[in-house]
Amino acid sequence: FSEAEIRELFYNLGIKKGSVVFVHSSMNQIKTEFPFYQLTDILLDIIGKEGTILFPCWQEIKDFDQYVRNGIVFDVKRTPTCLGILPELARRRKGSVRSLSPYNSVVAIGNNADYFVREHHLDELSLGKKSPFFKLAQENGIILGIGVTTRYLSFVHCVEDTYEGIFPMQVRHIESTPMKVKTLDNEIITVNVKLPHPNISVRNIPSYLKKHIAPEIARDFKINRTNFFVAQAKPLLTEMSKLAQKNITIYRK
Repeated sequence: FSEAEIRELFYNLGIKKGSVVFVHSSMNQIKTEFPFYQLTDILLDIIGKEGTILFPCWQEIKDFDQYVRNGIVFDVKRTPTCLGILPELARRRKGSVRSLSPYNSVVAIGNNADYFVREHHLDELSLGKKSPFFKLAQENGIILGIGVTTRYLSFVHCVEDTYEGIFPMQVRHIESTPMKVKTLDNEIITVNVKLPHPNISVRNIPSYLKKHIAPEIARDFKINRTNFFVAQAKPLLTEMSKLAQKNITIYRK
């Protein structure tokens, strides 16, 4: 992909001045004529000073029980992300802001970066109403997948944490788990998180979206044999909530 092709793609997906864009990515799955890290700069140039870019930036935790038992501290400034090089570079970028959520941390760059991440750790449900994910829907954000399919679309879990009724299945543990976090001021605080229930392991997001969600709201597509996806946060959350009322979710029954 040339820079001109990437810019045209972003424009065609509705990304413009003032847009809020949440980016999932795999730089191993896309070839560019320019240094891959310039993708962030291209997006920032398109959205301008009024826009905001967010990346998933959670840490790697292989064993939750051991993590908590050993009192491991999530250092918001230094703990790397396990979600690839683009979010990691965003985390290190001057002016970026990372949320204090020790499980589903998000890093934001741009005009409203602080607004999106500042309350994240105050919600036991990490995709709840204080999270960047719910705020993304409120601000009519666009979710972009570069080199990945909707299998990695984490936003779909927002409906589970914000659903007004009783969600059709248990997706989180009832008891919250205390996790230690080191803030930018080097203060150690405790953040309570309701961790995912094993029920969520059996799911098929691409199939669910293809069957139940209109393509103008969320869709997978390929260009030059490279995977991409795009989703509109607000209508996707609305439609998923309606489907949950009918016991239709991303999970197997």
